[in-house]
Amino acid sequence: MKISKRRFGWLAVLAALVVLAIGWLVVYLRSGLSEAISLESFELRGLQNAWVRDGSPQVPQIGKYKDNAKSTYQTYVWTNTYEIGEKTFRSLFATDDSRFWGRGILVISKDGMLIWVDKKKGPQIVETKL
Repeated sequence: MKISKRRFGWLAVLAALVVLAIGWLVVYLRSGLSEAISLESFELRGLQNAWVRDGSPQVPQIGKYKDNAKSTYQTYVWTNTYEIGEKTFRSLFATDDSRFWGRGILVISKDGMLIWVDKKKGPQIVETKL
């Protein structure tokens, strides 16, 4: 079966559009995750600051710092430790937003470091404490 030049041209255009669509989708998903992490970081920073103002109790009561009834995502006390490089971070709170697509959680440590805990890649610092 011989393909005409015209049909080949249309197939090439279609293939290029498919590649562009896939590329756009990958960029969109990646930027969406970054945006969700940025938005949730404000919430976690607020919780950590409220915890510090409350005297940094050993067992934090998240209900004192957050109104869960208005939330569209889950935020909870998270008491894991993470070693990143040569430093150890003790976590305080974590959030799991549907915009994370189940790829991980965002954690704030007791000293205010934001840590993205990717299910496949493990923990990494998102940004340094301001």
